Amino acid sequence: MSINSVNYEVIKITEGRYRLKVGQEDVLIKTFPVILNVFETPDKETSFSVNVVVSVDSQQKKFGTLCNPSMINHPPVEVEIIERRDAEVLLKVNDKERKVKIIATNISIYPEYRDNLGNPCTAVNWVIAY
Repeated sequence: MSINSVNYEVIKITEGRYRLKVGQEDVLIKTFPVILNVFETPDKETSFSVNVVVSVDSQQKKFGTLCNPSMINHPPVEVEIIERRDAEVLLKVNDKERKVKIIATNISIYPEYRDNLGNPCTAVNWVIAY
């Protein structure tokens, strides 16, 4: 069975937005999907390869230990989700519109670790639905 790349056109990208309360800190996470490739099998099944760019912004920036892979060994803190909107991409594939939704399944915040801008380190897991 061969899988072929197919031409596609991005019609619209809707960013994901997750506004969280982490203790006394307000955190806004934005996710931006990037379509890397669209594939089609001989039986006309379509599959999408997607990467997601994650942006974190805190209203209470502070500096601390920089984000690193060892932070995963520490438990994330509990968060309260204030607003949730999953990211979507609308594509045209073979003259048909297709919607790809990126659904966050887990958001982990490590407030004792910080990025180079003073925002808390964050790990986002997602699934892709279409």
